[in-house]
Amino acid sequence: MDAANNVILHDINTNSIFRLVQHQGPVSRVEISERTGLAASTVSMITGELQGNGFIRECGYATSTGGRRPRLLEINPDGGYFLCVDLAGSNIAVGVLNLSFELVHEWSYEKTMASGESLYREMVKSITEVLTWCNENTFKVISLGVAAPGLMNADTGKIVEASNLNWHDLKLNELLEQEFHLPVIVENDTNAAAYGEFLYGSENASKAQNMMYIAVGTGVGGGLIIGRELYKGSQGMAGEIGHVVVQPNGQLCSCGKKGCLETLVSESSLLREYNHQTQAKAGDIEELLERAEAGDALANTVFTSAGATLGMVVGNQVNILNLDSVVFGGQVIARVRPMFETIVKSLNGVLLPGFESNLEVRVSSLSSSAGYAGIAYSSLTSVMDKYGFKHPVMLEGTTLYSQFP
Repeated sequence: MDAANNVILHDINTNSIFRLVQHQGPVSRVEISERTGLAASTVSMITGELQGNGFIRECGYATSTGGRRPRLLEINPDGGYFLCVDLAGSNIAVGVLNLSFELVHEWSYEKTMASGESLYREMVKSITEVLTWCNENTFKVISLGVAAPGLMNADTGKIVEASNLNWHDLKLNELLEQEFHLPVIVENDTNAAAYGEFLYGSENASKAQNMMYIAVGTGVGGGLIIGRELYKGSQGMAGEIGHVVVQPNGQLCSCGKKGCLETLVSESSLLREYNHQTQAKAGDIEELLERAEAGDALANTVFTSAGATLGMVVGNQVNILNLDSVVFGGQVIARVRPMFETIVKSLNGVLLPGFESNLEVRVSSLSSSAGYAGIAYSSLTSVMDKYGFKHPVMLEGTTLYSQFP
């Protein structure tokens, strides 16, 4: 076997061992050898490398079956960090997660420029500040992940259309790699949240085979888990439930069509509908939510009416895909209980016989951290597949990171 093939095989074995420790640890070297089929010498060499790089650590002893008790290995949470950016909300949210996908610190930056190149520059400035903080705290950043709304090809990192951000045919991953010299992954925000919810949500989420995650915010997005894998479709754009047309002659949507679900259910649409029906205008979605929570009848009617439409659309998706789990995210559904109850009633009302008994419908258990967890996990997978376990080296002074491989 030539040198190149040896390197590839070594990387494959390293990734396999790391994933096993990540998902099944604490685990001994003997167990790793048994479960992977790798020779004990290979396991010893690779775990030594991972331990030397700080990715895994010893954490006690396994029960002895005779002879010396074997040492157990687990992920070292502080062995590397993911910098994750979420552009879905009204602010630029940036989080730093460790190798256990725990949120270590979070920042929120106001979008003073809401779209286009100005928004890109604001995002770069925000990332630079967080990377400086990571450098000062000697956090080894493995990758940069961005979750953004809109149509995108996650395989290429190209944002095809993000109307709310005024980004069109933007090769975001290439731009950010040039800016920061880090591996970059770009993912649809709802896909990231769906994956995070599936991996780290409630106990039932981890048992789901086929799940849909629906987020209501500045837009309405959907993410699909099919066969326990994130389903992206032929171009990486699956799940755009917000652009299902429900009123062919309705409001003009940002996508250019009329009557999309998003024109009835998004935060701006809910605010517009409420203010259209009253002289006592609500200034923003927060004020509208507060009125609903305080018992404002009109506010609750607006929310429940939108919920009925959303439930019907999602119920039809359940019929098509035979889902066993539906999860709703976003502050609107989390805070307005009557809206969620209406969604469930409307959803169940269109289900085929027998589907309801096998279906869990709930509000996200991770809230805003779902997107961070999903983009961090996707980042780790991407880095492992592309670069093995080489990671940027923290440097002193003004240069933050070495060039990635």
